[in-house]
Amino acid sequence: MARELLFYPNKILTTPCKKVEIFDENLRKLADNMTSLMYQLEGNGLAAPQVGENIQLFVAELGASHLLVAVNPTLELEGEMRTTLEGCLSLPSIEARLKCRHSQVTLTAQDLEGREFIQTLIVRDAVVVQHEVDHLAGITLFQRMDPVQRRLSLKKYLKQRK
Repeated sequence: MARELLFYPNKILTTPCKKVEIFDENLRKLADNMTSLMYQLEGNGLAAPQVGENIQLFVAELGASHLLVAVNPTLELEGEMRTTLEGCLSLPSIEARLKCRHSQVTLTAQDLEGREFIQTLIVRDAVVVQHEVDHLAGITLFQRMDPVQRRLSLKKYLKQRK
């Protein structure tokens, strides 16, 4: 079943996701669907709530064509804080300069079979993973912006959505 991208202010985008308990064909199909949609939309990552599923799953394109699929992820934030320019598929045409991302993270997650893995990511890949894990916690790009940037971006976004 093909999935459609949800847009802010859909409530699921601000709701913390539940842990995945069942690792089955349905989970694999969802991950495949999300991957296809991410590539179709030319995104760097996509989290399950962005397609209407309230579970801890994301897919991301890292480095030179490396697909990461992470279930029930946790992050250890490392390295220096960086200012990054970020966008989000669920907030089309909104970009924000954020001062809240770490230059390195250690990701602990499960694969689609339920096997745990640990991966250290740096720079761009670290930022992508932090963004996707935010989605799983119900945190949007708007919540990461400073108050002035949030007010201006939200006004622009709501105006274009009319």
